[in-house]
Amino acid sequence: AHVTFKWLWKTKCTPKIKVFGWFLLSDRLNTRNMLKRRHYNIGTNLDCLLCELHIEETVEHLFFHCTFSKECWCL
Repeated sequence: AHVTFKWLWKTKCTPKIKVFGWFLLSDRLNTRNMLKRRHYNIGTNLDCLLCELHIEETVEHLFFHCTFSKECWCL
């Protein structure tokens, strides 16, 4: 296993946060991009629902570029 995963599971945070971190690092979060890749019927609109811009909802967008998420991180 990668050293990041070992570090994640040894941290003292709650299991809920550990599992979320594991999903994030393993590219398993159910973003609209991921659901399309897994052939879920979500339609053709892959735009971010949080910032309502015409930008595809990916993990990178949600955590680093989305204006809504940036405001939440700054609180």
